Amino acid sequence: MALPGKYVFGDLAAPGSVSGRLFYLDDLNSGTIKEFRIGNQERSLGLLLKGFGQDASGEIYVLADTNIGPAGTTGRVQKIIPAPASPAFVNLATRMRVQTGGNV
Repeated sequence: MALPGKYVFGDLAAPGSVSGRLFYLDDLNSGTIKEFRIGNQERSLGLLLKGFGQDASGEIYVLADTNIGPAGTTGRVQKIIPAPASPAFVNLATRMRVQTGGNV
């Protein structure tokens, strides 16, 4: 799911939390920042947000980890995918919530 015309960004962790947040602007001229809803039952990211990636098809990936530092093996790559009425995540390691016919 490409997010054409959207500016996607986030923060490492919400103030007083160990969970990052993901946001987007509908366009760069808009002053309204919107937060991504994660999952069908809204929940926190539960990970520290480290960065973003984009593939040749325009799909956006979230790079996250439970570790604040640059070392370790707990990092995750998650793909932003559509959910009913809002974007959500899929864990590429477990292939949870991959939609039928989706190529991951």
